[in-house]
Amino acid sequence: MRFRLEMCGPFGPYLNTRVPAKPYNGGNGILVKAAAVGTADVDATAMQGAVKVGWIYSTLTGQVIANTIGSTADGSALSAL
Repeated sequence: MRFRLEMCGPFGPYLNTRVPAKPYNGGNGILVKAAAVGTADVDATAMQGAVKVGWIYSTLTGQVIANTIGSTADGSALSAL
């Protein structure tokens, strides 16, 4: 899947297509939170159902993390990658 960013506008860059699906669960839904987000915000129940949440977005910081449980071989949280 290809996607492109639009750089114009006061709040850019903008994603000009659908959000890419996360490879771990195929989810491309976005869970929006008003506070800063971290690994404690990963929501396993949101990874199931018709609309799988693949990403968590903080309106406070602009940060996006993956909605993924687990860690890499070196112990890094998958949601922090």
